[in-house]
Amino acid sequence: QDVMRALAAIRRGLVAAPEGVRPRLLLVGSGGEEERLRAYAEELGIADAVEFRSVPYDEMPGVYADASCMVLASLATASGGYWLGDRPRFFWEEQFGLALAEALAAGLPILASQSGAIPEVAGDAASYFLPGDWMGLARLLAEGPLRRAPAARAEHPADLVRRYSTGAMAERLASAYDRVTARAPSAEPSGLRPSSGR
Repeated sequence: QDVMRALAAIRRGLVAAPEGVRPRLLLVGSGGEEERLRAYAEELGIADAVEFRSVPYDEMPGVYADASCMVLASLATASGGYWLGDRPRFFWEEQFGLALAEALAAGLPILASQSGAIPEVAGDAASYFLPGDWMGLARLLAEGPLRRAPAARAEHPADLVRRYSTGAMAERLASAYDRVTARAPSAEPSGLRPSSGR
């Protein structure tokens, strides 16, 4: 909802964007929050600028290629709650965030909240705002991605992109297996004989 608030602030002129720019928001995924978020977009008067799409994973590279930036506006609270007649809802601070690694690989500009592990994962490759600061996000959008050509790419540090690549992941996994198997005891410890069955 903070991304929607930021979009509404830009579209209403509360934060100045380049003339003629009419930003749109694509929310990728599906789940129990969709109905509530659709209603919120209507309430903010931006339903015409918000698209909800469930995308098969093999089509995600095309989504990243068409995007002008990726926003991860995670909140900084870890909590849970239950309201009568509704299912329990739990929220936690952002953990690793595979979407960040994918955005780095796709060369997408990244705008993210300073929640959980986000700054650790994205490092200097992202522009940050405080969790819940949707006006700060609106300003970052207006000063960054909205001033560049649509779908313009960012030049992220090569070592950071490589850190989360499948090749680097395979190397780390193989190294972990090598360490475990090097310390594994032999199948038959010395000094012990197989049981005679008595």
